[in-house]
Amino acid sequence: MEFNLLSEQETQIGEFLTFKLGTELFAIENSYVTEINRVTEITPLPNTPEYLKGILNLRGKIIPVIDMRLKLRKQRDTQCDGACVILTMADAKVGLVVDTVLEILSIKAEDIELPCEPHCLAHGHYLQGISKCNDDPLMILNCQRIVDEDEIFDLAQIVS
Repeated sequence: MEFNLLSEQETQIGEFLTFKLGTELFAIENSYVTEINRVTEITPLPNTPEYLKGILNLRGKIIPVIDMRLKLRKQRDTQCDGACVILTMADAKVGLVVDTVLEILSIKAEDIELPCEPHCLAHGHYLQGISKCNDDPLMILNCQRIVDEDEIFDLAQIVS
């Protein structure tokens, strides 16, 4: 009897939610995604970082909302309706405003390349890896770096 054993790396497949900011493709681990909503009324907050778009009242729960264009130092698109991706991070919810949510992709670990030196890339600090989607580069973001625990605590203090 012959068995074909695959290495652990070959069998690891991750689910990633893909989205666009401008013409660039990004992805985040689907395990963090709680829900996706259309951007509704977001209340701006004074004296907060520029990327903090404001707060959203989601079924009675106040959620801080981050504009991903500004977080990744891209130009703000005033024409974009966008979508709000709600993440659950460190037992707190955070909204990310993106231009367009695309689809959920299954990506094998061997299809993800580690980024070169993170400091040489525009989004390097937040980058977990790079893959391809229909021959276009797909930048996989590290959710824990986009919103770290200290930042979640700070945001929770602002909205409470």
